[in-house]
Amino acid sequence: MKMRAVALCAAIGATCVSCKNDQKDVPAEVVRPVVTMTVQARNAGRERSFAGAAKASLYTPLSFRVAGTIAELPAKVGLKVKSGDLVARLDVKDYELQWKQSQAQLAQADAQLVQAKADYERKRQLYEAKNVSKSELD
Repeated sequence: MKMRAVALCAAIGATCVSCKNDQKDVPAEVVRPVVTMTVQARNAGRERSFAGAAKASLYTPLSFRVAGTIAELPAKVGLKVKSGDLVARLDVKDYELQWKQSQAQLAQADAQLVQAKADYERKRQLYEAKNVSKSELD
């Protein structure tokens, strides 16, 4: 019977030990502060900054019949133009000077023609008078 009592005590002791509360201390949840703000309408302005290159959707190459310096641009950005409308005007100073130079060269050529005709007429008269040879007339 002693043996039974010892076994019973051992079983009760083992049961008590196994039922012991083994809960570990769980730390309390950490509450972190949060920054909040109220959404408000702001004036963002019209200026925006983007990385990249802007390109017009419509592109029209412009060219002149002659080279020169642009003196006037009556067509402004965004203005609708039709065929034949004045878009740009070239500086005419260079062309006026070139025209005057051409006129002077023409006058010089006319003077040379008059001189050549006069020389020919004089030599023809001298040839008819037998004062110069035919080779000088030619």
